[in-house]
Amino acid sequence: PIASFTSLSVSGGVVECLEYDSSADILYIGGSFTSVNSLSRNRIAAVDGTTGALNTSFYQGSGFQSTVYDIELDTANGFLYCTGQFSSYASTSVGRLVRLNTADGTISSAFDTSVGLNFGYGEVCKLNDAKTSLYVGGNFGQYTSVTRNHLVKINTTDGSLDTSFDGGGSVAGNFFNSNVLGLLIDDAAGFIYVFGTFTES
Repeated sequence: PIASFTSLSVSGGVVECLEYDSSADILYIGGSFTSVNSLSRNRIAAVDGTTGALNTSFYQGSGFQSTVYDIELDTANGFLYCTGQFSSYASTSVGRLVRLNTADGTISSAFDTSVGLNFGYGEVCKLNDAKTSLYVGGNFGQYTSVTRNHLVKINTTDGSLDTSFDGGGSVAGNFFNSNVLGLLIDDAAGFIYVFGTFTES
């Protein structure tokens, strides 16, 4: 362990995911916790990467009302993508997916996920190298009311569905018969590696 990293303490739940911004020495954490270093932080927080001290500038309102399962950092554009079981952030409706501004934790409203995933939860979210597309996997059947079983590709410009990524089957968007738990994107080769509890695709 790093001796200087002594200030971080979470309660009310656990940490499910984390992302580190090396340029700013900030560690972002998400999960089911409701308190960090004895201060209210509902399921999302930013802490100093060296000491673990809470970054008090990153947080809005009541935070998330349910668990955050994965976060994906876009340092170049100052965004943090979050997915999970939640349906609201800072009392604003978001469909189990939202993009936050890393400067202060406010919602990046250009990325509209007010409808988002229709039920269940997002388990994992990954950006492509160009940061133009976000892939989300999990336990859901639709994105923006369009069939996308357990996997979806989203345009980062506005949060809209990338309709060209539909699985190519007889039923558009019918990717998998059960949950996606992890994703790995190989942009150079044009591949996406997917694992989960599914047995058919």
